[in-house]
Amino acid sequence: MHGPSKLFAIVGVLACLSLLTAFVANPAQDSEQKRDPFYQSTRLNFAVLQVTNAAGKSTEIPASTITKIWLIADSDGDLRMEVSYENGDYSSLELHDFHIIRRSNSLASVDVPVVRTDMSGLAFPGFKD
Repeated sequence: MHGPSKLFAIVGVLACLSLLTAFVANPAQDSEQKRDPFYQSTRLNFAVLQVTNAAGKSTEIPASTITKIWLIADSDGDLRMEVSYENGDYSSLELHDFHIIRRSNSLASVDVPVVRTDMSGLAFPGFKD
């Protein structure tokens, strides 16, 4: 093979390699799942996060202000939520319940990373990625 044929073969091999690396599992996530069987990481598209605390007070948070959410199962099996915001603020919430509102007439839906983990995965104070 010489000239353009050799170049096309090399480009083809490189394209196949890039596809293979896209399908290889993330080793960091795999090790996290072995340590914490509750662990899951995803992105959700929604407009509003509505949370209700243990006292029954509901709050609506526009998704556009949220940079990441951690759902944490505590030792009693109850859920806590940690939220980091685009302005650098942070919330740790003891939840009664929460609702993901996917569409809103007044707010745009955005993708937000969500991590489900146990207490070992608390983001605060280090704000893990």
